[in-house]
Amino acid sequence: MGGPIFDTYRAVYDYMTYCVRLEGQYSDLFTSDMGVLIGDPASPIMWLLYFADVSIPESVDDILLNETRISHLEQADDIVIFATTAEGLQRKLDAFFEWCCRNLLKINGSKSWWMPLGSRPIDIPVFRVNNEVVPIEEKKMYVGMLLTSSLARDQRAHVAQKVEKAHRISCLTFGILDRKCLEVPPRPARKLYMGLVDPHMTHGCEVMPDATLCGTEQLERVQKTYIRKMLRVGPKVCVVPLYTETGLSPIRFRRADLAVRFLGYALQQKEGDLVGCAVRDSRALALAGKKSWLGDLRKACQHLHGGGVDIGFPDSADGIDDVRSALKECEKRYLRTATESCGKLPLLTGRLHENCFAQAAPRPAPVTAFRSYLKIRAREHRTALTRFLFSDHMLAVERLRYENVPRARRKCRFCRDAVEDELHALFECDGHEELNGFRLSLLDDVRRVKGEGAVIRLLERPLEDVFQMLLADGDTVSALARCVHRVLRCFESIPILRG
Repeated sequence: MGGPIFDTYRAVYDYMTYCVRLEGQYSDLFTSDMGVLIGDPASPIMWLLYFADVSIPESVDDILLNETRISHLEQADDIVIFATTAEGLQRKLDAFFEWCCRNLLKINGSKSWWMPLGSRPIDIPVFRVNNEVVPIEEKKMYVGMLLTSSLARDQRAHVAQKVEKAHRISCLTFGILDRKCLEVPPRPARKLYMGLVDPHMTHGCEVMPDATLCGTEQLERVQKTYIRKMLRVGPKVCVVPLYTETGLSPIRFRRADLAVRFLGYALQQKEGDLVGCAVRDSRALALAGKKSWLGDLRKACQHLHGGGVDIGFPDSADGIDDVRSALKECEKRYLRTATESCGKLPLLTGRLHENCFAQAAPRPAPVTAFRSYLKIRAREHRTALTRFLFSDHMLAVERLRYENVPRARRKCRFCRDAVEDELHALFECDGHEELNGFRLSLLDDVRRVKGEGAVIRLLERPLEDVFQMLLADGDTVSALARCVHRVLRCFESIPILRG
């Protein structure tokens, strides 16, 4: 097996592969064949010039990718050598050691290891370099990817490691910064997610596509936990608005899109390029009905929520943009359908465009975006409105849901007549004298920023449209959040009506 960019299934399917990774160790000062004095081992250009004539002879034991022989790869001074037989690998080690001796290089035995890929052989071979035994490893890191002897466990082991790092960063973000800043607002928290957490969540997705539904469960859990902390909502809120309100993609869609982008990049490579050879070899395996990287990528796209996408067996990069567009439409379809079918999210259906007051017929809002109400500076007002939208509040329509009380019997604690839902509490209930004052204050705020015509227009529309217009407009959403905060605090001042 090669580095993480190569298709490994050929070796697994046809024969046992052995690979060995050798760590170079060279003196502070040495001279190349060109007579160039190299004193800085950290200089990548000098090292590549010196290492350009490394010679490991090709043999029948080499890995074949699209009829191209691959005997070794280098990442700076990290060398990986592979062969399909133990004897072939030992011959390559001897040849590489001879080259090192000619060029005054020393192999660092403490950092070198070998690994059987696919299945563990019954008779464990012993490999030697300069009569020193190279230790065997079952799990090891190479160029950022965690490799395991059993390739079936590669994704689980690598994802588990990245999940741990992403979770640790999430805890540090909200554990330390919250104490220093009182609260990390959603917008900088989203930037921190994309800069610090997302790289771990997506690492290796182009190498190991999510071919199984359970492969990303840990990643999904970390992502949902971070977004809930970012929005300050509880663990029982629906999952869908975590994405529709922040503009973040569910991790399976995000990883699938990045893997498809990598496929397009690989198909653009010229003939003989190793990345292109690996993908074309994988395509041949997929067409033959065998396990392959492309086959896993097709499964990852087909298993997506919303019906999935069949990417086919592309042999060029011409249709990759269309595939990515189909993935985006699949994501939007899933989020839209899930939002409309969830009974807990009545306020998130029928969303309007931000410039709704300036439009004669308000246009619908995009399915997913970073919403304007998340930019409200007043922390308590922003959190109250967010929980109001997510049905994470103390109104009877939500709290009595968990006591299996029928919706028609979740009566308002003040007027004791209508169902105590969001719009009733905000616009209709007249059982408490302060509520009317909050509504009049809201209208005054709208009149001040939008004019009398906007107030008249609101009073002529249904309550659902009134709420959506106030929520969509950046000038009125702060006033709406302040009113929601006051109304919820008023309702929380006395117990819920039961019985």
